[in-house]
Amino acid sequence: MKMMKNFRNEDGFSLIELLFSITVLSVGLLGIASTIPFGYKAIEQSAKRSTAASLLNEGLEKLKGYQYINLIESNFPDEVYGDIPDFPDFARTYEIRMASDVYSSPIPELKMVTITVFWRVSATNEQRIFAVTYIGQRR
Repeated sequence: MKMMKNFRNEDGFSLIELLFSITVLSVGLLGIASTIPFGYKAIEQSAKRSTAASLLNEGLEKLKGYQYINLIESNFPDEVYGDIPDFPDFARTYEIRMASDVYSSPIPELKMVTITVFWRVSATNEQRIFAVTYIGQRR
C-alpha cells in the first residue's frame, strides 16, 4: 500500500500527456515536411531561369561576331526545342528590325535586336525571358 502512494506522488509525464505531445509534434513536422516539394519546385524553376539567362547572354555574345551588314534574321535562324546543344528543354529566337520601323529613331542606321529564350514548365505551359539591344553601324 505504501508503495502505491509513492508512485502517485512521483512527478513526470502521464501516458496521455506523452501521447498528446507526440501528436502535436507529428502534426507540426508533417506541416513542415509538406513544404519540401514546394522548395524543390522553386529550386528547379530558379535553375531553369538561370540557364535561360545564360543562353540569352550567349545569344547576345553571338551578335558580336557579326558585322553590322550581316545582322539579318536569316543569319540567326530560330532554335527550336532540341536545337541548342546540351539544352533540349530550351528554345531561342532572334528578331532583327530597323529601329526606325518600330519607333521614330533619331539614328537612321540603328538595328533593334530582340532575343527570346523559352523553356517548358509543363507539357502545356512555357515561360520566356527576353533582351533587347540596339546596334549601330560604325563609321
